[in-house]
Amino acid sequence: MSFLFPLYLLAGLAVVGPIVLHLIRRHTKESRPFSSLMFLTPSPPRIQRRSRLENVLLLILRCTVLVLLALAFARPFLQSITEVEGGDSGRRIVLMIDVSASMQRDGLWEQATKKAAAALDDIKPIDRVAVFAFDRQPQPLLGFELWEQTDPSQRVALAREVVAKLKPGWAATDLGKALVTAAESIEDDEAGDDGKANAALGGDRRVVLISDVQDGAALDALHTYEWPKHIELRVDAVTTDKPTNAGLQLVLDADGVPTERDLAQPRVRVSSAADAGSEQFRVYWAEHPPTADGVGATPVYVPPGHSRVVRAPPTPAGMTGQRLIVDGDAQSFDNTLYLAPLTPQRINIVYVGDDKPDDSGGTLFYVNRALSNTALQTPHIVARAPGEDLSGFDAAAVQLMIVNGPLGDANLEAVRRYVATGRTALLLLRDTATAATAAKLLGVDSLGVTESAPGSRGGYAMLSQLDFTHPLLAAFDDPRFRDFTKIHTWRYRRISPDTLPKSAHVIARFDDPDATQSSRLGDAAWIEAPVGDDGKASTDEENAHTGGRLLIMTAGWRPDDSQLALSTKFVPLLYSILERSGGLRSQRLQYFVGDPVPIDSPEASATLKIRKPDGVFVTLDPTTATRTPDDRFVFYQADQPGVYEVSGPRRPYRFAVNIAPAEMRTAPLASEKLEQSGVLLAGSQKPKDDAEAKEHERQLRRNEQENRQKVWRWTLLAALCFVMAETWLAGRLSRPVAGTTGTNDSTNGADTSGDQHAAATGDAPGEGPTT
Repeated sequence: MSFLFPLYLLAGLAVVGPIVLHLIRRHTKESRPFSSLMFLTPSPPRIQRRSRLENVLLLILRCTVLVLLALAFARPFLQSITEVEGGDSGRRIVLMIDVSASMQRDGLWEQATKKAAAALDDIKPIDRVAVFAFDRQPQPLLGFELWEQTDPSQRVALAREVVAKLKPGWAATDLGKALVTAAESIEDDEAGDDGKANAALGGDRRVVLISDVQDGAALDALHTYEWPKHIELRVDAVTTDKPTNAGLQLVLDADGVPTERDLAQPRVRVSSAADAGSEQFRVYWAEHPPTADGVGATPVYVPPGHSRVVRAPPTPAGMTGQRLIVDGDAQSFDNTLYLAPLTPQRINIVYVGDDKPDDSGGTLFYVNRALSNTALQTPHIVARAPGEDLSGFDAAAVQLMIVNGPLGDANLEAVRRYVATGRTALLLLRDTATAATAAKLLGVDSLGVTESAPGSRGGYAMLSQLDFTHPLLAAFDDPRFRDFTKIHTWRYRRISPDTLPKSAHVIARFDDPDATQSSRLGDAAWIEAPVGDDGKASTDEENAHTGGRLLIMTAGWRPDDSQLALSTKFVPLLYSILERSGGLRSQRLQYFVGDPVPIDSPEASATLKIRKPDGVFVTLDPTTATRTPDDRFVFYQADQPGVYEVSGPRRPYRFAVNIAPAEMRTAPLASEKLEQSGVLLAGSQKPKDDAEAKEHERQLRRNEQENRQKVWRWTLLAALCFVMAETWLAGRLSRPVAGTTGTNDSTNGADTSGDQHAAATGDAPGEGPTT
């Protein structure tokens, strides 16, 4: 047994008090009535020099109460088994192993596996261990709970087994997130003990980091986390004897759209590590290696710790470049830049209306000018009059259909067939006659459309209450682009809200002050309604994914109707509609390893196959695949650099995945950066501070054990019981003893001559005064 405050045990010396009091106490004897003493001969008293205890049981009870009170104030508790057996306490250890791309450098992984084995050799049976791997995300391999459930003789073997299966990948390094996860797992394990046998485990709380700790590692997560002061970080760094490293990175403009020259001669940044020993590098196409005299390569001079932007060599005629190489360094893991061949996408748009392409007062005029040819796309607009037959076009080959006028039954069926492929049809409600077409496409009897012309009263309506969470307006969800108040609308069609299907979603409204609708929300400006396979408005979420959408604008962009076509919002809005329709293929020159890649879904129910650089195929099932808000598939298996190929119902296309630029900064990370984030590095404390910290930790463990056991409560309860017993016994012993009545002993022939002094002093016959 141990005591939290052992000095209180000195209070137990108070038991001397009752003992002394019992020894020096003088008992008053009974007085006996006696006749005159004048006839007795005086005799001196007999004195005895011995003391004796009386009422021993009462004395024991009183002493016991004092001892129990001293014990209660000393706060006793029972030590844990680990402290009794030599005072060695178990440790909580998280083994964090780096598997990022920079660990692909020569010799690093072999060192990492040896250091992991050495760390596991140091594990004791009473320790608790968790094993994690990390790159962009921490990956738990062996948790504390599984460690506890495993047989103690098999725990280290299990940890070795999971470590042996590891190998470095190609993702970036988020060291901050990994360390935060490790610290939180230790704290969660401590909080989850809940009175188990291992709850009293003290000892070290330690994170063992096995990594190259390169300068490109992200530490952002540490900046917003308060590192626990009782958890230390031990860094087992792996190093290479070939530090020179140069990496290759693609450079694009701010909008991410390459120019024609960028496609022919990409701009690349060559970065050299701060500890590099070389300054001369070359850039060339892997498919067209340079000659012995250097023809076909671009020489680059880069001092250590700097970078340079250069143009790659021109792509040789008849060759589609996919890989750019930089050489001149000792490490090759980041020397290749992959580029997917880009072919301009043909965007087919069917415009149904009766206005002329060169009429600046019409709608088609502005569509032609908004959609121009770029390096990524070549729009092709086909104009048809409302009365022309639309049944001949291939619905699957059309990316967007714009309807600007009433349609006959045959053309209505063609639009329904088009929407059923998962596309979006844009209907401009230019007059009340077009409302019948909108009602038939929505599957309702009537929309209750009336004309509203704020411009005729000298005013205008403005767009308000825009839903920036909707995919159509997601591109404008930024304080710089959210202002639509400069777009004035002179005329629009007012739709009665009660006539819209329940599945219709109002994306934007007008704030016309003269509006007479009963709704206080304002008149609907842009409306989207899901349309099912049957070509009618969908009423549930499931059917919304099996068909397309009908987008209705109650005011067009003709100058007589509004200023939309003349505003800066028109072009990005038109492209948002194209993306919402699935008409724009997501084309980027590169992604980074680990990035979620949006994959265009040509049809809502189409199954896509993606071939990875190693030849493995991944199937995206439309019933289980994750989708973006604009209904694209999300591909999460971009786990290696290279060119990926997507195949499906339409023409295959490719996208490139490269190593993150931060992984190219392979110089060692300064330990001061970790310390500035509050991380307690092993060995950073002075010996005295370390001893004080351990003593403080030991005291905290003792407090925790005593607070959990609360032996002092039972001690006080026992003291209370002894007090009650003492009170009862003292009361019983203090009762007066009935004395004899006054009788003359001489009448009975008793010899009282020797009791003269006893009668005078009150002592019993034959006794002297006690001391």
